[in-house]
Amino acid sequence: TMLPSSYGFKRCKAYLGINSAAEDRYQFSATGSCVAMIWSGHVFHMMIGGYMIGLVLEERFPGLKRRTFWGSRSAPLLKSVVVVVLACIEMSILVIDKGHYTVDMFLAMIISMLTFTNDNVEYWLFHVNPFIRSVVPARDQPMKHGQLRAIIKELQCGGGGRLRGEASPGVQLSELGRSDS
Repeated sequence: TMLPSSYGFKRCKAYLGINSAAEDRYQFSATGSCVAMIWSGHVFHMMIGGYMIGLVLEERFPGLKRRTFWGSRSAPLLKSVVVVVLACIEMSILVIDKGHYTVDMFLAMIISMLTFTNDNVEYWLFHVNPFIRSVVPARDQPMKHGQLRAIIKELQCGGGGRLRGEASPGVQLSELGRSDS
C-alpha cells in the first residue's frame, strides 16, 4: 500500500525533475519516488539492527539479559526498551525532516516488535528458509510450543524416550523432537 510522498507531491516532482506525466518513467529509482510505502523501512531496519546488536551483547554479557523492573515477569527486557527508545529517536528525526508520515513509522515499530517477539515467526523463518535450515544445526533450531510441551511431558513421566523413534538412554532435551527435514 502506498501513500503520497510526505515530502509534498509538487516539491517531490520538482526535486526529481518531472514536469509532466509523460516524463514519469514509473520504474524503480534509487533516489526515490513521489510515493511512500505504508510502513517505514528506516524505522524497521534500525530496529532490526538494534535488536540484533542487543542479542549479541546479551550473549557476550549475560547480565544484560534482565527485565527492566526488578524481576517482574510482565516487564519488558532491557534490550526491548532500548530498541523502542532508538526507534523513537529515529522517528523524531524523520518527523522533523518530514521524511515519513507518523502512521507508517508506528506501523513499522509495531511490525518490528511483533516480528522479534513472536515465536511462531522464528519457527517458520527457520523451517521455510532452506539456507537457514541447512546452516543452523538441528539442535539449535526452534521448535513449536506443542512439540516442546510433549517432550517435557514425556521426560517428566520418566519415559526418556524419543518422540520419533525408539527410546534411547541418556538422550538430551535438545536432541528430542527433531526431524531431519
